[in-house]
Amino acid sequence: MGLARWQHQMDGVTGQGLRFAAVGTAATGAQLALYAFGSGPLGPQLANVCAWIVSTLLANAAHQRYTFRVEGRARDADHLVGMVTSLAGLALASAALFVLDEPAGVDGTVALVAVNAVVGVARLRRPANRTRSRTAGSSLVT
Repeated sequence: MGLARWQHQMDGVTGQGLRFAAVGTAATGAQLALYAFGSGPLGPQLANVCAWIVSTLLANAAHQRYTFRVEGRARDADHLVGMVTSLAGLALASAALFVLDEPAGVDGTVALVAVNAVVGVARLRRPANRTRSRTAGSSLVT
């Protein structure tokens, strides 16, 4: 595959999906690590909130810059969408941890991964986050 073709793919839907997966995986890993270290001394709910704050701020900034390449005034709207979807994720994760018998164990980790996957798909599928063609101005299907 030539360099020009590879660069074009990385600018398109394939590249956006790969960047989204990389950022999401890194942010989820950070969240899970922070949750694992904090769930013992802080308790599962407080550890979840602290891990969420850190990972959400990092993920939203990385998604704006690298995944969706949001610039200018659109950055504020994208930041709002990122925060709303992340707050929905926090609510779902908190509810899942609340109903679990052992939220600080493997069950809690699995619940957080599942919630992050659902919220991630919701954010990626948002129409404004679809890659725009630089020449035609039309949306590419994601």
